[in-house]
Amino acid sequence: MTSDPLDILLRHFAWANRVVLDACRPLSREQLHQSFDIGLGSVHATVLHIVCCVEGWTQRAQGNPWTTQDAEAAASDSAIAIDALIARSDRATHAIGQFTEELRRNDQLGYVHESTFHPKDAPPVTVRFTNGAAITHCLVHGQYHRAQAVNMLRRLGVTPLPEVDIMDWHHEVEGNAP
Repeated sequence: MTSDPLDILLRHFAWANRVVLDACRPLSREQLHQSFDIGLGSVHATVLHIVCCVEGWTQRAQGNPWTTQDAEAAASDSAIAIDALIARSDRATHAIGQFTEELRRNDQLGYVHESTFHPKDAPPVTVRFTNGAAITHCLVHGQYHRAQAVNMLRRLGVTPLPEVDIMDWHHEVEGNAP
């Protein structure tokens, strides 16, 4: 069984994204894009945001720029089908997992970055963060938005609703592992 907290977060993140995205399969295009007063406004926008967050923070931590314009361009493709979104989520999750392992091998989880954000309607903001903080942010931030997506799925009448808590993952995936 996995006992390292970062490994648990990474493995849970991949599993939970897949569970939520699989629960979206029966939704019509209209339901997927239906406007809600939570999350980023729709199931599609909310789950895409989870993926964009991982892509963006991985890019920043690797020293590559990632601006709000990049995020908006990535999120603007409202025609992304669930299968394509699952594939994109899988790629992003694999990339952050590989990057995390590389950082561990090179003892670089504590490396400090400085990155300037360019919010749409505000002046640029420069922040400092460690690699470990960027990775942890992505994984915890995803849980917050998955909960919003599950709430939207509930409002759309999806049953059964996905259970995506870390202990749900642990029980389902690792509960019977030696």
